[in-house]
Amino acid sequence: MEKKICFLLWVWINGEFVPSNEAKVSASDRGCLYGYQGPQNGAGVKLAEHGERLYQSAGVIMTDVVFVSRRR
Repeated sequence: MEKKICFLLWVWINGEFVPSNEAKVSASDRGCLYGYQGPQNGAGVKLAEHGERLYQSAGVIMTDVVFVSRRR
């Protein structure tokens, strides 16, 4: 008999954790409307703001962010 293991993932949406299978994103969400905004002219778009969100999120889940620069 084969055993199946299921993991319920939780995601952070609108200030709260919700089960991933119940997560919904509005069709008017900027990410849905405009898609990924990658580097422009070799620089990250709003990189400082992204970094701040990353560190705040890491604090919420009590983990450290290790940054390694790939610049030469």
